Amino acid sequence: MALKTKITVPPYAPYNPPKMSSAVVYAAKAVFAGEALKDQQRLFAEWLIIEVCRTRDLPWFPGGLEGDRDTSLANGKRFVGLAVLRAVDMPPDEVAAMRKAEAAERREPSTEGESIERE
Repeated sequence: MALKTKITVPPYAPYNPPKMSSAVVYAAKAVFAGEALKDQQRLFAEWLIIEVCRTRDLPWFPGGLEGDRDTSLANGKRFVGLAVLRAVDMPPDEVAAMRKAEAAERREPSTEGESIERE
């Protein structure tokens, strides 16, 4: 007879505040003050991606309308985490192409709001 493994998932609702410690609070304050040490930056980034955005979680909740709302909120939070990770994981050649396009865009004169005729 095969043993059955029961997997339990801790209760989580996307509208609950994320878990936080004093170290995370100090790290967040230091990041926003522009004074964070390397370890504080890492702690804050991991907390943001894992606890706040719940990027690694399955963003689906059962339960009719209430479940749909929870799923929508979870997907919104996850979207933010994925956007941050997209920037972090972007290959150097894509960043270089983006920078080149931005430089070309800045060199073009803007004609928005300008009249063609000049006095």
